[in-house]
Amino acid sequence: MKKGIIVNPVNYEFSHLRPPFGLLNIGTKFIEKGVDVIWVDADVIRDNRKVVNTIKQHSDADLIATGGMHTAYRNIKELGQDLTKEKIDIPLIVGGWIAKSIDYMMWRNIPEISMICKQEGEYVIDAMCDGITSIQDVPGIEYRKNGDIISNPPAREIQTSEEFLPIKWDLLGKEYYQYPMHTGRMLTSRGCPFNCHFCRFDGQRDIYRYKTIEENMRSVKYMVNNHDIKRLVFMDELFLLNKKRVEEFCYHIKEFNITWQCSSRGDSLRDSDYPLLEKMKEAGCDRIVMGIESGSKKILDKMNKRLDLKKAERTIELVRKVGILLETTFIFGYPGETRATALESVKWRKKTNLKHRFFYCQPYPGSELWNVWTKKFNLGPDEQEKYLLSPPGLKKIEINFTDMPLWKLQLLAHECVIRLNSFSWNIMYYIVFPLKIIHPKIPVLVTRFAVRVKRLFKHNPYATPEKSRDPLATMQSRYPDQI
Repeated sequence: MKKGIIVNPVNYEFSHLRPPFGLLNIGTKFIEKGVDVIWVDADVIRDNRKVVNTIKQHSDADLIATGGMHTAYRNIKELGQDLTKEKIDIPLIVGGWIAKSIDYMMWRNIPEISMICKQEGEYVIDAMCDGITSIQDVPGIEYRKNGDIISNPPAREIQTSEEFLPIKWDLLGKEYYQYPMHTGRMLTSRGCPFNCHFCRFDGQRDIYRYKTIEENMRSVKYMVNNHDIKRLVFMDELFLLNKKRVEEFCYHIKEFNITWQCSSRGDSLRDSDYPLLEKMKEAGCDRIVMGIESGSKKILDKMNKRLDLKKAERTIELVRKVGILLETTFIFGYPGETRATALESVKWRKKTNLKHRFFYCQPYPGSELWNVWTKKFNLGPDEQEKYLLSPPGLKKIEINFTDMPLWKLQLLAHECVIRLNSFSWNIMYYIVFPLKIIHPKIPVLVTRFAVRVKRLFKHNPYATPEKSRDPLATMQSRYPDQI
C-alpha cells in the first residue's frame, strides 16, 4: 500500500470539535508503515462536495478509511453515496465503534463499503501494509463475497503500554485547539473495565490499558509548543482509577504551567486520597467531571452502574474541600424511572448540592439499553436507521423508556428542573437557551454578559494568587453543552 485517504466524518453529537482518536491512531500507523496519508477532515470542512473533490484529487489511493461513533452514521452513508455518484472506485473500510455495534445496518444500507473492521485497527493495518494482497488473508475484517458477509479471524490487539505509537498530532488542524480558548483534548488510556448498560456494552469488558507517561507528556509538549494551549481536557472516563499513575502524571505536567481537567467515576476517591487531590490542584487540575447518573439506588442497579452513593458523597466532599471544581452527569428517564425514583434522585442531588442539568436517556448502539429499546418497540433496521439519521438529543426527550405517558414524563422533567435549580438558572434554562433556535450565538452572548456581571459582585473562590482563572473560560469549559 502506497497511499491511503482517511476521512474524519461529521460528528453530529457535539457542538465543538473533538479529536477522532481512533482515526488518529490509524493515520499514525499508516505513516509508521511508510504509507502516504491524505487526511480529509469532513468534521471541519462541513461540505460534502469539497470532501469528495479532495478525494478525487487522489484517485490513485489504495484505500479510503473512515469510522467513529454512531453519530457519524449519516455522514458515512452520504460519503458512500457521493463516491458512487462521482464514480470513485477506491475500496472503503469503516472501523470504530460504529463498525462494531451496527455492522449489520451498514452492510444493509451502505453498499459502497468494501470492508468493516470491528476491532482495534493497528495490527489490521500492519497486515495490510506487510505484503498481504488478498482480502481474505487480512485478519480482523469483514467483507462481501458473492452476496455473503465473510468474517476473517481476528487480528491481535494492543496489550501493553509500549505498543502504543506516538500519535501524529499534526494530522489535526488548528481548529481543534481553539474551543473554548486554547484548549487541547487527549486520551491517556484505552478501554473500560465496567459494564454500564447505558454505555457501550457487548457482554465483555474491554482491557483497560495505559499509555506511558513519556508518550502522554510528549503529546502535552506538542500541544503547548505548537498550538499555545492554556488548558487540557483529558477525556479518559476513568482517569483516577490508578492513583499511583495520577501522582506520577501530576509530577510531570507541572512544568507546563497549564490548567487541566479529568473525569472519573463518582465513587473513585477515599479519605486517603486527599493528598493526591492536593497534588492534582497544585499541578493545575481545576475541574473533575464525575459520572453518577442517578441518586436512586434502584435506577443505578438497573443501569448496572455499581456505584456506592455513600462513597460518592465522600468523594464529592473531598473534591470540594481541596477547592477543585466538580461537575457531575445524571441521566433522566431511564427504563424503570418513576416519579418516586426521579424525586429520590433530586433529593440526593439537593443533599449533595449537585444541581443544574441532566441528560435525557438515549440509546447507544451496541449497549444493553439499545437492545431494550429495539425490543420494547419492536424496531427493525429501517426504524433503527431513521433514529441514527436524525441528530441526537441528549437535551430533550426523544424516546420514552418509562411506563409513564409521554406528557407525564415531560411534566416530571420540568418538575425536577424546577426543584433542582434556582430562579436565575431556570431563566437561563427555559428562556435563554431556547433562543439558540433564533441564532446559536444568543445564549453564548447572554451567558458571557451574566458571568461578567456576576464576577463584579462575587469573588471567585477558586482563583489563586499565583494563577487566576479566566471567568469566561471557566464558564465555557464548565457548561460546554449549554452555551
